[in-house]
Amino acid sequence: YYARNQYDLVINGAEPVKVFHGAIITAPTEAANVPDGFHLASWNNGAVALGQEITVTGPVALTPDFEPNKDTAYTVEIYLQNADGSYPTDPSDTDKLTGTTGDTATAAHADYAQEAWYTPAEDGNVTSTTITADGNATLKLYYKRVAYKVTVDGVNKGEVLHGATFTAPSTSITTKAGYTLESWNDGTYAKGEVITVTSALDLVAKNVAAKSAYTVEIYLMNTDGSYPAAPSDTDELEGTTDTPSQQQHTQNMHRKHGTHLLQTVT
Repeated sequence: YYARNQYDLVINGAEPVKVFHGAIITAPTEAANVPDGFHLASWNNGAVALGQEITVTGPVALTPDFEPNKDTAYTVEIYLQNADGSYPTDPSDTDKLTGTTGDTATAAHADYAQEAWYTPAEDGNVTSTTITADGNATLKLYYKRVAYKVTVDGVNKGEVLHGATFTAPSTSITTKAGYTLESWNDGTYAKGEVITVTSALDLVAKNVAAKSAYTVEIYLMNTDGSYPAAPSDTDELEGTTDTPSQQQHTQNMHRKHGTHLLQTVT
């Protein structure tokens, strides 16, 4: 009788196992202690494939070859500025992507088109990061709102972000005595109206003549041809500022009484 030689078989640093000369073993397709984000690709620097049959003719040691996964998750988070100028705590949108563990992932504003009233923000962005094995790598892109100029009667009132509100004033610096502010932009906006701003806003007052009191004084000639110092009669009326109706009324009174009338309008 002749005994076959036995050799040590060591797989991935485990305790040696005796294997007879000429025996056929199969290289494992799995290995212990695979690092997160990696997978078993082969053995002995690619010399032995997974599942390959090996005829034993001497000691055999199999060392695993781990390669990074190409489907490791990472996330791009999009933050859109609120109308009040703040940014949300949670992302406005997310993009779930995959890449190779250990590689560098990048994101650019141009890759994520937003509505026309958003532009790339300068601060807070994370546009490059390493893809980590745990799948938690995160990129962040911030977008700010477009700001529009607001003027009221030609006076610059600053800028307002798209979607924010501006309250139309209840008074105007252009309103003269005897007039009142009716609206803004020829009736487009009411006094005190809360306007949602979506473009440059230029408010121009629409002033209208107010109702004003006026007095018609009637002077009846005395028999000596003089006129009394105080009016013989008065007529308290109301009319519209800077309109001819008051003068016409006086003319009508003059024809009616055949007297000299003085008109006072305030």
